[in-house]
Amino acid sequence: MRASRLWGAVCLVGVLSFGSVRPSGADEHNAGVAARLPAGALATVEVEGLAAVVERLLASDYAADLQQRSLLAPLRKTEGYRRAIAAKRMVEYYYGMSLRDLSRDLFGGSIGVALYPPEDDEKPELLIVAHPSNKKAFDEVLGRTRTLLVAVAADKMRESKLIDGTSLTAVDDKVYFGVREGWLVVATTERLAGQAVALLGGDGEVPSLAEDDAYRRVTKRLGRGGVIRGTVKRAFLEAASKGKFPPSRFDNALAALLFGGIFEMMGESSMLAWSLGVAENDVSLTLAIPGDVARLPERYAGYFADSNKDAAPGIPRIKGEIAGLTMYRDLASLYRGREELMEERILPNFDKFESGLGNLLPGKSFAEDVLPNLGKRFVILASTQSYEHLDGKPGVQLPAFALVADSSSPDASDLYQLLFQTVVSIGNLTVGKRGGEPWIMTGEQYEGVQISYCRFLNRPAGEELPFINNFTPASALVKDRYIISSSLELCRQLVGHYQGKDTPATENSDDNVKLLVQADTLANILDRNKHLLEARMIQEGTPAPAAKARLAFALEWLTRLDQFQLTSKVEGDGLDLRAEVSWK
Repeated sequence: MRASRLWGAVCLVGVLSFGSVRPSGADEHNAGVAARLPAGALATVEVEGLAAVVERLLASDYAADLQQRSLLAPLRKTEGYRRAIAAKRMVEYYYGMSLRDLSRDLFGGSIGVALYPPEDDEKPELLIVAHPSNKKAFDEVLGRTRTLLVAVAADKMRESKLIDGTSLTAVDDKVYFGVREGWLVVATTERLAGQAVALLGGDGEVPSLAEDDAYRRVTKRLGRGGVIRGTVKRAFLEAASKGKFPPSRFDNALAALLFGGIFEMMGESSMLAWSLGVAENDVSLTLAIPGDVARLPERYAGYFADSNKDAAPGIPRIKGEIAGLTMYRDLASLYRGREELMEERILPNFDKFESGLGNLLPGKSFAEDVLPNLGKRFVILASTQSYEHLDGKPGVQLPAFALVADSSSPDASDLYQLLFQTVVSIGNLTVGKRGGEPWIMTGEQYEGVQISYCRFLNRPAGEELPFINNFTPASALVKDRYIISSSLELCRQLVGHYQGKDTPATENSDDNVKLLVQADTLANILDRNKHLLEARMIQEGTPAPAAKARLAFALEWLTRLDQFQLTSKVEGDGLDLRAEVSWK
């Protein structure tokens, strides 16, 4: 028990640092945390302005609404929550101010946290440097902390003087802290603390992280801004994951398709950088991966276009859009390299797939005759649908889905048409087994384009209609794009988009992959099926009133959001990933 109190007191200074806020009048020496950290770090975190963001969030209507909701009642009943509140009250009583004020007033400058290679122990060495915004409050808190440490661990404390006269306090020879030039230093080794103190004192013999070439190169990709920024060396990731990250082979074809190129870029980069930015109405997380995509092994060439102008197409703007995914992928190239991309135990599944496909395309090679004709640029869309083809609604209301792919040759169009006809045939067999209305293949002219689609032999009517009634499969060839859709309604929208005057605005993007999710329409489709979601929660043991309240709360908060975006983009000599959430 005494040991836990000791470590709590020692680490309090470090914990407080995570509430940092940079005041508007911060002077120059508060900038550039990397210049206060010794070179050679395995991983770093730099914090500036976080407390201002936290203050804004705590003062927002969202926080007030969350506090008033009964959904937090289960959390308040947990032992962990009670212990956290008790610890908070003890800290506030001892220091004579709220933890919120303590964090804001003491650490309104800059924070740096870094891990370094160990000298003897297997665990990395930890260093924290922090610049307080209120020196008077800092001196008082530091004095009280020393008093507390003396009271609980006087026999484990010792003072030492560095060459420049700076005093270091050691606790049990496991934690060392001192102050130099207004900066607090906390480290797990005396050597590391001494290096940090020397660097803060302007000792030119100790190189700083800001002078490290790899650090400067990777952080340059992030630009300026971000309340939290960090770096991590690939070697550290590999060691921490025992060689499992980044993965060299995949056991899932979809994961390989989406992330194979990203992980290989990580594997080729010596250091990665990331930043978290918070603006008035959005929060973003950016990952910078330096490296030249042109130098990747040949099996990864299919992930990246030769130039950004040939990258993924733009996501069409359509009514009721829930989500859109656009990507560039050379499927033929990736399929040829599957033996090096996929785990060996997965490869027989590809052979089975090719055997089954041979029944549809006798005499055709999937790798050489089929995939090269399917194009390299794809868009997948999901949208709400009005069910204008029904007199009623299905019991489960699904979104409409569509695939839009390049179709620059007659062979490509024939292949997609064959795929469409196969889907319709399988669908009709499924409907027949379940006693539903069969589809009839027909067609129409829309905006000068021929659309092939399926309608039900007899128009379904009633409530809680079977699942299959969500679908009216449709396809069309528009210029050099082939559309396959689960809904005639969505297919018409896409034909109108690609035939319309607004097409050039969304014709292309410079993204490698982009996912866009619209919160309003996602909430709409979930609300349509909330009875099923509630039933699932109840089945898993949630009381009915709680299930209803939690789902209502989640849907309400979802409608307050605007959209979610995830993009990967080749920029110069590297790849950048960015996730962004915006709200209204």
